[in-house]
Amino acid sequence: SDPRETWVGRRTVDQSGTSLLCQGPFEQWLVSMYFVLTVFTTVGFGDISAGTEAEIILVAIIMVIGAVVHSIIISEVISIVTSTDNVQEFISRHHKLLDAFSDHANMPQRLRRMMKDE
Repeated sequence: SDPRETWVGRRTVDQSGTSLLCQGPFEQWLVSMYFVLTVFTTVGFGDISAGTEAEIILVAIIMVIGAVVHSIIISEVISIVTSTDNVQEFISRHHKLLDAFSDHANMPQRLRRMMKDE
């Protein structure tokens, strides 16, 4: 397939209409990263789009990968928040048990505070 018929060939980088194919590797990499980030973040500005069947298939695969990455990130954040809640719940439950034992044993307040601090 002709590279000029791909999104890289259709992409112009300046007012004179210079194709991205005529640019150096850094410019090509930069625009490619921009494309991937717009797909991954679901922003999709529409300034770069798939035109050929191969590009459409590739973009669909990239979208699925982006959805999986988003899911992993969200599940990790939820896991961290939940584990923090579990630790706090564990501490709270043990303080309640300590209070119940202290009441049953008629411990002085000073000793109760010392036990909770440890």
